[in-house]
Amino acid sequence: WGEAIISAVGSTERLQLTSIGSVIERSTALETLSKHTGSKILCDQDCMEQCGEISRLSSRMLGSFRFNNKEARMVYEMIYSFMPNHQIKKLETKYTFEKALQQLADFNPQEAEALFSAVLEENPDDEMASYYLSENSSAHGGLEGLYA
Repeated sequence: WGEAIISAVGSTERLQLTSIGSVIERSTALETLSKHTGSKILCDQDCMEQCGEISRLSSRMLGSFRFNNKEARMVYEMIYSFMPNHQIKKLETKYTFEKALQQLADFNPQEAEALFSAVLEENPDDEMASYYLSENSSAHGGLEGLYA
């Protein structure tokens, strides 16, 4: 939620639509994150608050991420899929996944790793659990340095 300026910029021969605003930057950052995590729909804390309680039933917390060197924001994945089994598995492992995030936030990386591994045992296709356990995250300080 927020204000944005959208305008055509250029000359009569060449116009380009341009948008400016923090809401645009945030949307772009969430879109980029979704591509890296395999998530279809992401939203931040502000969006979740506007959507109300029903959004909590069909979402799971993904963690706190810092976009464009600004304040870290809690990001949520909307659990929706054209593959019902995939959706069911994410809902079944939601508690364990979010508990792993809490362990990570509480600086208990070994416990977080065990819980993310448990999520992957139940749902090997969980892109975010894989993300948190990936070789890439260990190259950047492991789980200890990952959580914003």
